Amino acid sequence: MNVAEKKFMYTVSPHLHERGQTIERAMRDVLIALIPAAIMAIVIFGFNVVYILLVSCIVAALSELLMRWIMGRKQTLRDGSAMVTAILFAFLLPPSTPLWVVAIGCFLAVAVAKELFGGLGKNIFNPALFGRVALMISPLAIYTTKFLKPFFYKSVGFFTPIQTVIDNNVSGRVVYKGISGTVYANAVTSATPLSLLKSGKMLATSVTGPTPTMPFSQWSVTCLEESM
Repeated sequence: MNVAEKKFMYTVSPHLHERGQTIERAMRDVLIALIPAAIMAIVIFGFNVVYILLVSCIVAALSELLMRWIMGRKQTLRDGSAMVTAILFAFLLPPSTPLWVVAIGCFLAVAVAKELFGGLGKNIFNPALFGRVALMISPLAIYTTKFLKPFFYKSVGFFTPIQTVIDNNVSGRVVYKGISGTVYANAVTSATPLSLLKSGKMLATSVTGPTPTMPFSQWSVTCLEESM
């Protein structure tokens, strides 16, 4: 057989080697594998996790539909890849991330990192990680670096939506509020007096906001214990 008679088939990734394997099946398997992690997240952080997952999935679906319509490409929402990206991205966020921040990050993950680079198998960055890093290096990072303590919902309610809010009148600038505007100080894992003192945010008399008040006479003892 000469070279002219040989036929070569060129395809782009993802390459499927198993008979009967499809992209839809692969993505479905990934979604099934993520179910235990989602259940555990809900058990630890309450229904806030569900709110974030829902917003992330809805924005991911709309972003993919919009981008593929703009670029004149065939719609591929049914393959499930956008949902995988949405859930992985949601898992990378603190449970108190405001839903509008979730929407922005998910849009960047799907519309920019996934679709703008050509779609599934052609993107040069992991879409979920791209969205997370984009939030980390932007002014929105302050909303995505504060974590609620596990099982915080025992004091505020399992279904109560909690989100990170910026308040320049308190130490650390971050408070946790519900939809009604109620501040939940008992859900905070705020900076310690030592880190507040180092950053210049410790007042001469007390610490304002969600951080417990501490007289000046006790600072040295507390700071010494924290540095040991």
